[in-house]
Amino acid sequence: MVDTSATHNFIADREPKRLGLILEKNLRGMKAVNSEAKQISGLAKGVPIKIGTWNEGTNMMAMPLDDFQLEPLDEKAIHELAVVANVLKEFIDVIPLELPKTLLPHRGVDHHIELEPRVKPPTRPPYRMPPPKLAELRKQLDELLSGGLIHSSKAPFGASVLSQKKQDGSL
Repeated sequence: MVDTSATHNFIADREPKRLGLILEKNLRGMKAVNSEAKQISGLAKGVPIKIGTWNEGTNMMAMPLDDFQLEPLDEKAIHELAVVANVLKEFIDVIPLELPKTLLPHRGVDHHIELEPRVKPPTRPPYRMPPPKLAELRKQLDELLSGGLIHSSKAPFGASVLSQKKQDGSL
């Protein structure tokens, strides 16, 4: 899977040798959510990636990725990607560039989440957040509140918020 908005790209540390990639030394480590910190084996620069007619080079950090295996795309997968791309092009007029500022009109059916009777949801304290991230969270929440997309709740539970800087520096 390729994530074009990710800040880093990774490759399993067993793959560079198989693909003939040269690794530069890299003594950093990487810690992902809910996993142990792992040492980065090295950095492969300018790794060519081609999907259909798209062709570009990217840097890849080699590290232990036990759950993932890089596989070359076969003709069927390339065809399926082309079909998806064509569908996206066909319906470009119904895919908004930005999220709507208000909710859709109310429908005749209200959906809700069924909770188990007399079972308390798990509670954890919120993550501590540095002031710039807290300010960005407040800004986004205020936009969603003013647009009517969310509303205040007194529920005894909530969702954790994690943010990551984009390449342009925004969160």
